[in-house]
Parts: sequence; structure tokens; C-alpha cells
Amino acid sequence: MTAPIRKINLVRIAHINYTYQNLERAEAFFRDFGFVEASREGTRVYYRGYGPEPFVLCAEAGAKDGFGGAAFVVESEEDLLYASKTLPGASEPYELSKAPGGGRCVTFEGGVDRFPFHLVFGQVMREKATVFPERDFNFPTEKHREAGIFQRFDKGPAPVHKLGHFGACVTDFQQTYDFFTTRFNFIPSDLVHDEAGRNVTVFLRLDRGDELVDHHSFFFFEGPKFHVHHASFETHDSDLQFLGHDWLRERGYENCWGVGRHVMGSQIFDYWFDPSKFIFEHYVDGDQMNSSHPPNHSKASPDSLHIWERLVALCAVSATEPLGNSYYWGHDLSASEPDTLWGLEGYTHPAGFFLGHTSTDVFKREMRLADEQKLLKTVQGIGSPDYDLHHYDLAGGWLKREDDPGKDSRDSAVAVVYFWAAEEGRREEVVRSLEGFAKAQRERAVGEAELQSCAVLREVMDRRLATLWLRTKTQQHLKSQLETKDYKDLLATLQPLTVRTETHLSQVFNGHIDQPPTGTGA
Repeated sequence: MTAPIRKINLVRIAHINYTYQNLERAEAFFRDFGFVEASREGTRVYYRGYGPEPFVLCAEAGAKDGFGGAAFVVESEEDLLYASKTLPGASEPYELSKAPGGGRCVTFEGGVDRFPFHLVFGQVMREKATVFPERDFNFPTEKHREAGIFQRFDKGPAPVHKLGHFGACVTDFQQTYDFFTTRFNFIPSDLVHDEAGRNVTVFLRLDRGDELVDHHSFFFFEGPKFHVHHASFETHDSDLQFLGHDWLRERGYENCWGVGRHVMGSQIFDYWFDPSKFIFEHYVDGDQMNSSHPPNHSKASPDSLHIWERLVALCAVSATEPLGNSYYWGHDLSASEPDTLWGLEGYTHPAGFFLGHTSTDVFKREMRLADEQKLLKTVQGIGSPDYDLHHYDLAGGWLKREDDPGKDSRDSAVAVVYFWAAEEGRREEVVRSLEGFAKAQRERAVGEAELQSCAVLREVMDRRLATLWLRTKTQQHLKSQLETKDYKDLLATLQPLTVRTETHLSQVFNGHIDQPPTGTGA
């Protein structure tokens, strides 16, 4: 008879690890985000908050950007030793002698995706944590602040207090859920299901009995490929959070989503991309729960993610600029999905993060136009038929020619061709071939040429995916372009370098949320 699995008791989330090809650039972001450098050891930089934890983030220089896993504190050395003997791919306990606070660590492979996960014990906490004032707030009928006491603030980064949670996209929700809730004292605070009633997202907290804990310290949702979603750090209050938001914005960093307030967990959130496109969140005012609270069940929907939000400038819609803050709407011309809108290629915010725009007044005005057949309609996020969003960097080619009279046409046709390299390291060979094709097409495209855009894109999250973006004046021109000798030669060249190719055809729309469509036509 198999012995029952004993749960490993976790106390709190401790720190998170990332690797950076350009560590110096990442360091500048971390300073502006509100971290304090705790120490440096070789290629690693350790960052702390103003709380008692010895460090909350480890950034390491490496050959490529990568997620190195999150760490949780275990309750006892017995838990640590048990983990080393029972968890998949677990290491022997090793010393964290060069890390702030020291202690011992076990690293194992988490869930079906076997992502790195760390357990620590024996860390020495900081002796003196920084204390920020808890400011009194004046309500309409209850005034708590004494006369002559004013609210005054200094501009600067939002100071990080602690690591609150991290999240990931996993390829098998149920197996991952079973693994972490069976092996550890994780319990669900919120479970989100799809149309069929199948759970696809969970927010997990730690079962510490009557002790109050954060609504979640780990969350995950199901998707086609594993990746870290974001790491979330608590700051002191909403004033400092908004000041930190402005500080990051003024320094040119890319806002991902926020400021807003979540439903699940109730936090006021503010998400930012670091220079390598990893997502870091500031949050305040999250819910506290203990083991007596039952899990909440809800259906995935736009309204499930936030109560309110600040609509940021990621609402641009452009057929000719599918990068940066732009995205693209278009009728799907593929026979397999004739009734859906496809893709939104170049959308820079991971699936789910743009859900909030559907509940804004701006979007409701847009939908009235859609109902009047003046605009196209789309669905976004988890459970959407358009859940094939990609996040790109421009690798070559061109998006728009200034000498093209139809550069802003509302009725162009687009082909977006995905090429998955046989190996991650061979994507650059694919990119070089695509760049050569784009260069040859650019030399021929003058004035009212049929080909209006020919861009080469690198997918950021999927390191094997390269994409060719083709835009032509009409659908017939697009069909002709895909029959040219140059294009067929390109496909023949790439065939031995790739394991899979997909082509999506669309009729584009060019406009802007809260503005009339641009370009030709009524």
C-alpha cells in the first residue's frame, strides 16, 4: 500500500529570480521601480524591499533573458529535507551562503511544465525594517486627520515592501492544480471556469489555519505554452503607488495595465514591463483570508478582473503599425474561423490584460458604432475565440512607406505567416531569411505598389516563433503576392528550418478607440 503524501508546509513567498542578457538595463528599471540593492555577488544582484525580508528579487546576468523561479519559505528543516527526497527533480539542500539572509534551499521542478521552484529555510531576517506613516484619511462625514496636518509627498519610485505573489501560464491546469494542492498547503481563494465549466485559472493562498494571509501568493492559468506571467510587489499606499506610476511613465518605461482595482483579491494594481518585457506589478490594499473562507467560483469574463481602471494609451488601432501601443482588428478570412475576428497581431499586452477596456465608456461608445455596422466587433481575453495573441519585437522589413498613397487605407488585406523554428537557437536563421525577402520586396515597392507592408517580427514569449507581416492594397493583390516566385522560394528555403507554418488572412480596419477611423472611405 502506497504511503499517503504528506503536505509540505509553506509559510510565505520569499523571493523571485530572473536572468537578464542586459543586466545593467534591468538594474536601472529596478531602481526606478522602488527596489533597494541589498548586495552583489558575482553575476547576481540581490534586491530587497523596506520590509524585514533579506531580499525579494535576485537578478542574474546570463546569455539570455529567463525566469528562474520563485521561492517560498518552509516551516521546518524537516519540510526541507522531505521536499528534497519526494519532489520531482529535487536537489539536495544547498547553502545560500552568498545570498542576503543565508539559509538553505531545495530546488525542484514544478508541475507538468517542470518550471523551477525553490524552497528555503533558515533565512535571517533584517533587524530593522523601514516604517512608513499610516496617514489618516478624511471621509465626507468622518474626518480623521487633525487640523493643520497636511498631505504632502515627494516624487519618486513607489517603495517596494515585499514580494506578494507571482503567476504563470501552464499547459495543463488540472495536473498543475493537483500537484500544488496535494504536495503543499496551497488552497484556492478563487477558481475561474470557462464556458464549459472547466476550471482554467486559480488564485492560491497558503493554509495557515486561523492566521490571516494574502488572498493569493501564487496563481496560474492554462495556455498553449508555459511562461511566467508577472511578479507582484506590495507598496505602502495608493498615493505612493500613483507617484511611482508617474515616476516610471516619465522615465519612458512601458505601462502594461493600470492603475486599477482587481475584483479577485481587491488589490489596487499597476503593471509595468521591464526592459526585457517581464511584467512587474505594484499593488496595495489586498484582501486577507484564513483557512475558514471557502473558495469563490466564477466564470471568466471581462468584469471578473477589475472594478475600475485608468484607461492608458494602449487603445490605438492601426493596420499599418502593429507594434508598440498599437493593435489590429480585422475580419478573419480563413475558412476555419469565418465568424470571428482574428489575431490582433502585435498586441503588446499578454492575453487577459486588455480585458478591462470592454467595460469603459470609450469602448461602449465603440460598440454602439459596431451595432450600427459602422465598426467591427471583437472579443478579448481568456475564453475568447481570438486567444492567439502575440507579443512582438520588430526584427526587419517595413510597416509603412511614406511614398505610398494608400499607406493608411482602411480596406487593405493582410497575411500574417507564422514560422516555428525547429529549434529555439535556429530562429535567427529564419529571421535572416525573412529579412532578405523583405529587403528584396522593399527595393521593388515604389509609389502605388501592391505590397504596402512587409515586416519581420520576433515573438517575445515564444523563442522559436518568427512572423512575416504582409499588407497589400486588396485581397486579390494579397492572393497574387502569396503566389509569387519570391514567396514560394522563401517557403522552400525555410522548410528545412521550421517544424510548423501557419498563414492567417484578414481584411483590416484602421482606426483608434474614441476617434473616427482614419484613411480613405466614408
